[in-house]
Amino acid sequence: MPFLFPLSNDIFLFFVTVGITVCIFQEILQDTSGPVVKKKRVPFSAKYAPIYVPPVFYGNVTRNSFYLDILSLSRYIPCNYWVSSTGNEITENTVKRQSRLSIAASDVSLDTATTQMSSSTPNLPSSPAPSKGPDAEDVLQMAVCKKIQFPFMPGCEPDGANAVALAAKYPQLGRPDIVRFLVARKGVLKAAEEMLEKCLAWRNLRFPLKRTQVRNAFKTKCFFPFRQAKDGSPIVYMRGGLYDCNVATPEEYVLAAAYTIDWSLQQFPTEVNVTVLVHTATVAEGPNQSADTNFIKLFIQVLSDNYPERLKRLAIFPFPWYGRAIWGMLKVFVDKRTQDKVMLLSDGNNGIPAQLKDFVDPKDMPRFIGGTCDEPIPDLFETLQN
Repeated sequence: MPFLFPLSNDIFLFFVTVGITVCIFQEILQDTSGPVVKKKRVPFSAKYAPIYVPPVFYGNVTRNSFYLDILSLSRYIPCNYWVSSTGNEITENTVKRQSRLSIAASDVSLDTATTQMSSSTPNLPSSPAPSKGPDAEDVLQMAVCKKIQFPFMPGCEPDGANAVALAAKYPQLGRPDIVRFLVARKGVLKAAEEMLEKCLAWRNLRFPLKRTQVRNAFKTKCFFPFRQAKDGSPIVYMRGGLYDCNVATPEEYVLAAAYTIDWSLQQFPTEVNVTVLVHTATVAEGPNQSADTNFIKLFIQVLSDNYPERLKRLAIFPFPWYGRAIWGMLKVFVDKRTQDKVMLLSDGNNGIPAQLKDFVDPKDMPRFIGGTCDEPIPDLFETLQN
C-alpha cells in the first residue's frame, strides 16, 4: 500500500518500534490488582505549580490524597493515584495548617512538647535516644519525623521496621535522624545504614570542632546564621564576596558551613531543615573573587552525604546569566530531590528578588543583604572550644 508521505523504510520501522515499545511498557506498568486509574492530562500551565491531589471514591475503595510538587510526580506517585490538573487549589498556608493539625493529633501539642523537653536537639551525633514512654519528647520527635517524610515515602515510617532496626543498632541517635537517612535512601535499609555509617565516621573525625580548625574561615565572616524564614526554618547566609581562597582552604570553609548549620538547628529544636541564602553581590573592600568550584563541589558532597533532608531551599541571588552554565556542570553531583530545592534568582528591588520575599521577610534579613534588620550577627567563632 503506498504511503501518503515519502517515508523511508527505516523511518517507518523506527516509528513502529517506538509504538510497540510504548504499548508494552503501558501493559507492564498497569496495576491490574487495584482499581483502574483515572487518567487526566495535566496542562502545561500547572506544570510548575504546587497542586492538591484530592481523594476519589470508587465504591468501597478510597484512593489516598496528598500534597505534591508536580515536578516530583515521576518519583512518588503510585499507579493507584490520580492528579488534579487545577494548580494552586490550596495555598501554602493551608497546607502548613493541615500538616500541623495532623501532627497535633496527640494530646500533647508541639509547643507544649517543646517547653517540656530538654535543651538537647536531634542532631548528629549527640541527639538523645527516644525514651520508652509517651512523654513530650517522644511526641516532639514523631512530629519532626512527619516533617521529614513529607510527602510520605514507604519504608521510612518512624515506627516502621526499618527505623526500629536502625534505632536498635544506633541507640544514641534520635528517631528523626534515622528517618532522615531512610528518606535519603528511599526506604532501603541497607543503603541507609551504609550512609549512616559513613556520616558517623566523618563526624567522629572532625567534631567537636576546635577554633584552630575554622579560625581563618570564620574570620572572613563568609558564613553566619540570622533569624528564620517564614516557614520557621533557620537561615544560613553565605556572602560570596567575602570568600577568600588565600585566607582559608575549601575544607575549612566547608567545616565552618557545617558548624553553622548544626548551630542553627540547635537553636530551633522543632525545625528539621535550614534555608541557605547565597548572596553573590560585590562587597565593598572585599576580595570579591570568582566562584571556587572546588569549594562548591565539596560543599555539595558534604551536604548530600552528611546532612540528608536538612536543606529546605537554597537560594542564590543575584544570579548572573553566565552562572547557569556553572550550575549546569555542578548539578550532576546533586540528586534530583536536592536539585528541586535550588532557586537561581536575579536581582530585585533593594537587592532582594521578589520570589525570595515569598519565603523570607525583609525585616528578618540583615540590612547589608538588602533587608531592614540592624540586629548584630551572631559570632559563632566565640561558641567554639579553645
